[in-house]
Amino acid sequence: MTLRIIELCTDRLPCLLQKGGAVETYVYGISRAMERLGAEVHLVSIEKQKYVDYGNIHVHTINLTAPIVAKLRNLLIIIARVSY
Repeated sequence: MTLRIIELCTDRLPCLLQKGGAVETYVYGISRAMERLGAEVHLVSIEKQKYVDYGNIHVHTINLTAPIVAKLRNLLIIIARVSY
């Protein structure tokens, strides 16, 4: 049985160092490490960076301009897909 992990991040992964990026860099690094160990990793973030190699990590984006109800609904749909 494969370990399945979902992580939530409030910014792009990894975040540029000029913006701080400590949490985002950690989430990206730990996600890559878990993926290399064979886990199925899903990241939920506001944007998927085009220049970043995510490997086999599944990146899900959420549009933060949508009303809060739509955001929560999207998150629950993502979680439902991961926990089938």
